[in-house]
Amino acid sequence: MKSIAVVLLGEVEHLYSYLLEDTVEAAINFYFDDAKISIEQRSIPQESFNEIRKQYNAEYLLNFLNHLSFPQKYDIIIGLIDEDIYYRDLRYVFGLAAVKSKKIIISTYRLKYDISLTETIQSEVFKERIFKELLHELGHIVGLEHCTNRLCVMNFSPTLAEVDEKLPVLCNECLEKLGFLRGK
Repeated sequence: MKSIAVVLLGEVEHLYSYLLEDTVEAAINFYFDDAKISIEQRSIPQESFNEIRKQYNAEYLLNFLNHLSFPQKYDIIIGLIDEDIYYRDLRYVFGLAAVKSKKIIISTYRLKYDISLTETIQSEVFKERIFKELLHELGHIVGLEHCTNRLCVMNFSPTLAEVDEKLPVLCNECLEKLGFLRGK
C-alpha cells in the first residue's frame, strides 16, 4: 500500500475541499489502487518567491517538500499551490515532478483560467486540467517519460490549449510501458 501525502500550500484548502479532492484521489487511484491518502497543510515558504518574476520557484518548492518532516513516512508527496510557478528558464509550469525523491508540485493558478488568462473557466474544465496534470506528473514518478502522441496525458503540454487538447488517459504505447514497469 502506497502512503501519499497531499500537502496544501498556502490558501488552497478551500479549493481542495470543495472542488479538487475527488479529482486528486482519482488521479492517484489510476496508478495506485490501494493508496492511503493523507492531507497536510503548510505555509508557502517565502524564500521560494521570486520578486522580479512575481512567481514561485517550482524547484525550490519541491526541495521544500523534500525536507518537510511529518509524523509518518510517505512514499509520495504531492504539493498543491494556488500561485503561479516557474521552472528555470520556462515562463511558467503547471506542475513538476522530482522523480528520485517522489515529490510533485502542481499549481492550480493558470489552470483555472481561460487561454487569455482573463476569465475563470467552468469547474469541470478546471478539474479535468488538474486531473491531467497530476496524472502526467504521477506518470513521471512511476517511470513514464514524455510521449510524442499529442493526445496522450504524458505529452509535454506547455500551454493551456495543449493541456485542453490532450485526453485524460495514457495512449496505448504508454499503457504498455506502464505494464512493463509494473512487471506485467
